[in-house]
Amino acid sequence: MLFSNPFKNRLPSDAEALAGRDVAIWDGAPHCVLGTP
Repeated sequence: MLFSNPFKNRLPSDAEALAGRDVAIWDGAPHCVLGTP
């Protein structure tokens, strides 16, 4: 087998995936020049 880790050639299913975050890492503060998130 080319890769011993099965997740190197496929995405995990919903049951295999790790739990996500409750909040976003960065909420998209306005750009200092454009004023857009």
